Amino acid sequence: MKNKEYLVTISNKKTKIDGYFCGTNFDGTDFKIWFNPLTVLGDLLDTAIVYDEVSEFIVENYSFKKGYQKHPFFKDKDCQREIETYRNWQKTKEYIPVGAPFFYMHGILCSFLVAVGKLDEIFKSERKENISLNELEMIRSFNEELKFTFKLQRRTTASEYVDIFFGTHTTMEIIQNVLNDKNGHIRVAYTCYSLEDILFAVWHYLVLQGYIKFNQCHHCERYFATTTLKQKYCNRKSPYKDCKKQTCDKAVDKMKLKLTRRANGVYSHLLDFYHEEVYNEFKSEYKKLKAKRWNVENLKELERFLDKNVVKERWYKPEYRSDSGAEHLR
Repeated sequence: MKNKEYLVTISNKKTKIDGYFCGTNFDGTDFKIWFNPLTVLGDLLDTAIVYDEVSEFIVENYSFKKGYQKHPFFKDKDCQREIETYRNWQKTKEYIPVGAPFFYMHGILCSFLVAVGKLDEIFKSERKENISLNELEMIRSFNEELKFTFKLQRRTTASEYVDIFFGTHTTMEIIQNVLNDKNGHIRVAYTCYSLEDILFAVWHYLVLQGYIKFNQCHHCERYFATTTLKQKYCNRKSPYKDCKKQTCDKAVDKMKLKLTRRANGVYSHLLDFYHEEVYNEFKSEYKKLKAKRWNVENLKELERFLDKNVVKERWYKPEYRSDSGAEHLR
């Protein structure tokens, strides 16, 4: 990726934030890839980067997963060739002489992975607090490889943008007021020259826009940027069966409604025909399962618990029946 130029643009229209990663492949073809700025950094550690523990010690050993090409940051063919070279080196651990063609690229990729490690550290910290704009600028000033620049641009037509000129008296308040336009007329355009530039460009946007936390989605369990940890669910598509067209929050709402209806049916049947002890035991177990996070594994467990065949075999046993039912519990 040395001496190559990429454009990363991010715009905010009402409640939807869109990002695009644009560039040119080595064969001269252009590409433009959409990404979600709120989830793309969290996806690095889920779809593209792997962390290995070596021997008895925990060693920072981040590398690229097989299938990393699915991540928006790695769509460039030149980038993919360099990463494949890096992955092969990780297998052989051969010495790289100073001045070798791979020497510079190796350093760039290692620096990128260190930055990913910093993200991972923030995600797993108790506070999950994003770095400040001052911290980001300090990192940038001490890392000579970070060369990204950015502009604010205003849309003039459906596909054309022009730079906004602020002059020498620009303040952060003025910039924030311009960014607060939620009609999609304003975008932030970053010119990037490396993978690390691209990562920090997105990171810079999040900090600039007040996304001060990284939370772990209570459904898909992947990290996302947020303004408050009170937001439990991200806007990715749910990985749960029958909910893959819904976002995580909508999927949870759908499953809560579906499973509550199923549970109410069991409640009603137990009240009509079975002993009080059976009703209370079912209620207690269901309450414990329902109190867990509505993530994929817990949802599967709750669905199994309420499966009609399981319910019939476990709870609707003849020896549990009562002539009077449990009417007094109504």
